[in-house]
Amino acid sequence: MASEYCNLLQSLIRQSGQSQRSIARAAGITSGYLSRIASGQDPPATPETNTQIGRACQASQQEIARLTFLAASQRHPDLLAVVEKARQHGLYPEPDPASLPEQLASVTAVPIINWAPAGPPEDWTDLDYPVGHADEYFPILDCDDPGTFGIKVLGSSMAPAYRSGDILIFFPSVPAESGQDCFVRFSNDCDKGHGVTFKRVEQVENKLLLIPLNQTEHENVLVERTDVDFLCPLAIRIEKRF
Repeated sequence: MASEYCNLLQSLIRQSGQSQRSIARAAGITSGYLSRIASGQDPPATPETNTQIGRACQASQQEIARLTFLAASQRHPDLLAVVEKARQHGLYPEPDPASLPEQLASVTAVPIINWAPAGPPEDWTDLDYPVGHADEYFPILDCDDPGTFGIKVLGSSMAPAYRSGDILIFFPSVPAESGQDCFVRFSNDCDKGHGVTFKRVEQVENKLLLIPLNQTEHENVLVERTDVDFLCPLAIRIEKRF
């Protein structure tokens, strides 16, 4: 059964009154490729190619945007799912259909990790997923840090500053400053083993004072700077919507 993308593409070709060969030539692709994507034999075209095809068919901007959106729906269903999730959190407004292809192109699906093994952030994984994959993602617009990751707050250890269900996003390329709330990963050699935590961090001479956000249940901890092999300040907080 032809997809909605195929149906729209076939309709635009018919409405143009041109042959597939002439449309393909104007779009810079082969007529065989155009035939395959129109029939569903090949996956939908990329946003750039869909735009060229739409222009060759003399389609409206609205029709081109719809074609690109339907293609993205088939090519990247996981990405569209996390974009919709972000809208439900009130993070992004509903876009103009004409701007949707550009918005999708600028979205990064950031992995939300629950466990951080050794190595730099770009090598982290969650559970047994491949590197760069996780059990949950959250979309961030215009993210230019390839190591970007997030964590989900669980329980009351970060209360009252952060609530259970909040998502915290970190950009590893941003250096930490004293007094910031940071994701902390301990080195293998320290007495805490290779663990991770989220604390307010203050520089005390050549040491780090880790201040728990829930002062009623946890105490401050002073550690050597060499005990920490990764320190990253909080960049974005997405509050859980109840």
